[in-house]
Amino acid sequence: MLDINLEFTPKFTIQRKCKVDVLTISSCAVHYFADGRLWSQFDETSYCYLNSNDFDCGVIDFEIGFMGYTGQPYPKLYTKCFRLLTEDKTLIKPVKRSNETFASKVNNKGELIVSLRYYFHDEDEINRLINCKKLLIESFVAFDKPTNTYGFAIQLERGEDDKWVSKMANTYRIRKQDNIKYLID
Repeated sequence: MLDINLEFTPKFTIQRKCKVDVLTISSCAVHYFADGRLWSQFDETSYCYLNSNDFDCGVIDFEIGFMGYTGQPYPKLYTKCFRLLTEDKTLIKPVKRSNETFASKVNNKGELIVSLRYYFHDEDEINRLINCKKLLIESFVAFDKPTNTYGFAIQLERGEDDKWVSKMANTYRIRKQDNIKYLID
């Protein structure tokens, strides 16, 4: 079963001398919908749908926690260029057809959460993800306005005891892609 919950303990060492936030990934949760969670209407409103539910094969949710955002509380969010990659070259790269915003949420640890939802295409796709040993999640996200764009990447690996660990969790500020509306999936 693909059910990952990781927490990071960031230590801020970068001194902030400009208006750009220094974002740090503070948690990562990946849930295959069949993991027994109860459905919440509030939670449902905070998900960015990466594709549409045309396949009736289930869903996987990604909840990425960020610390260091100093802007408007509960900012509207934009996403683009989501990519999921495994060690056996399984690639999930949905093409979003709109730049619609979605709601953010704050969890019980005070993290700003970006929630992404992907609908599986077929059983093979589900099995390849459930059985993978390495997983790379990356995307662009913009907070509150399209020009406040950051990239993030998280690499996870399954250890010998089947417990997931993070090998890398970074945020990026790429100047050439500072407006998420101009990015192409």
